Amino acid sequence: MHHSLPQPHHDCCRSVKERYLHYEKAGDEYLGRVVSGLDVMDASFASSPPYFQANQDVNKQIDTFIRGICVGGSTVSARVFLVLRFCFASLCFHHEYLDKMLHSKNPLRASPFFNGVPKNIQQSAIVRHPWDKTSDTPKFTGLPPHIVQMAEIRSLKKQLVEMKEAIIKGVTEELDLRGVGGEGYYNAKQIIKAIEDSNTSIRNEIAGYKTTNNIIAATLGTGTTVTLNEEVVPLPNNSLRVHDGTSGLDYNLFFDGNRTLSCPKNYTFPSMTLCTLIQTWFCGDKSKGLLPYKRFVPNDLPDTKQRIKLSQMKSMMKAVVKAAVAEGVWVDRMLNEWDYALATRLYESIEKYFDYPPENPKHKKRKKQRAWKTVLNDYDTHKQRFANVN
Repeated sequence: MHHSLPQPHHDCCRSVKERYLHYEKAGDEYLGRVVSGLDVMDASFASSPPYFQANQDVNKQIDTFIRGICVGGSTVSARVFLVLRFCFASLCFHHEYLDKMLHSKNPLRASPFFNGVPKNIQQSAIVRHPWDKTSDTPKFTGLPPHIVQMAEIRSLKKQLVEMKEAIIKGVTEELDLRGVGGEGYYNAKQIIKAIEDSNTSIRNEIAGYKTTNNIIAATLGTGTTVTLNEEVVPLPNNSLRVHDGTSGLDYNLFFDGNRTLSCPKNYTFPSMTLCTLIQTWFCGDKSKGLLPYKRFVPNDLPDTKQRIKLSQMKSMMKAVVKAAVAEGVWVDRMLNEWDYALATRLYESIEKYFDYPPENPKHKKRKKQRAWKTVLNDYDTHKQRFANVN
């Protein structure tokens, strides 16, 4: 005789789920904070994610910047765009750490989201806590009870400090108003004057390192002379910040003995996709003050390997320009007229010309993630003919 086990009733399962899995979302939020490395026994566990706190004009600039650089940015949905905005805020907030820790060839170094962010946008990325939050701070989630209590204690401490400072300030102002301690005693103007006198030598020394409104001729590796017609400021990494009056570009000149270079003497090209190559070719690396790669010369590079890579980049970009001409979108601009958004639009227009079918139909190519050298190899393999464009 066959006996079957009783099947659980659907109502029973539903009641169990509602009883024991009621707070699973809060558990996920808490786990997210733990795996991000926050100290679960410190009030800083209540940190918000990095986000942008800025006025309306800067927020508009941020949105324009993201949509301009993203491939297909004009068609991104509002929900996906919000995720991109938070990811971009995290990149901006951790930029200094990433710049220190990332390998010199890391692909992120070639991305405009890392090397082309304007300073005012980068400085708008902040992190807040319950005791210093503002109306723009994202809602705090995933906080266990003991962290909430620690945050409240931190908030009370902050209020006590502010109260103490307010009391001291009020008493000091009242004593100054009554002239306690003698007329002009600890007068603010006298203190400022004393500080200025003590720092005169420092200011004079700093002034000695700055040359203003000079005309400087810098001989580059090719032997050509570029007239630099603006303010010239020495930088700590053996380089000079200059403005090229001819091209309108602002960039750094680097020194190796008596030679001036367009990049640091041990510079290596980062890994790049075709999109990031086009962006850096015309726009450079603004975070490092590097010229557009189009202006690089072989003698500035440290070894044969990098020089060969520059030659390959030139071959790739010749093919890009050829495709842009075929598409009817090529505009021969001055380098100072290019920006990351224009370079991205150029890539969107020509990427189909290098979309070759895979040799094995079962293999799918990751088109957007392909390195530019892979694209160049495909182009050469097909005898420098473009893919079939519909």
